[in-house]
Amino acid sequence: MSEVLISELSQVTCPTWCTNPAGGEGHPHVSGDVHVETLGQPLTARLVQMAADSAPRVLINGQVATLEQAATFARSVRRLTDEGVPAQVDVSFVFRLADRSGTTLEELALAAGIDVERVRQQKLGQFVLTVAETDRLAMAVARIATSA
Repeated sequence: MSEVLISELSQVTCPTWCTNPAGGEGHPHVSGDVHVETLGQPLTARLVQMAADSAPRVLINGQVATLEQAATFARSVRRLTDEGVPAQVDVSFVFRLADRSGTTLEELALAAGIDVERVRQQKLGQFVLTVAETDRLAMAVARIATSA
């Protein structure tokens, strides 16, 4: 009976993301790979935790980063892509809030730091703003509406 309990306990010490949970005591924990195919070398990432380490590290194309560094990098990449990706969302609620608060498109665009012509095009349904710009637009109308 004690052998079964010891066997169960040794499996519990392995993280859920480890691809080799039966690797035995003290084995390095390694996750499966995450791949992003590119035209050149694919981007690859995985979690790795050596037996002596208290926290896993992220291995990105052979470069080691802490979890915090990898999370910061991921957020930065997300912000970067949000600046370039067209927003395919309906932001008519933003324009309704602006109308209710008596805010003109010019005031809204200025508060969001966006060219007023692009804001007009977005209002007409042309999806010209990026994800980051629609976020700024929404935040600007929220600030204006709550201060009115």
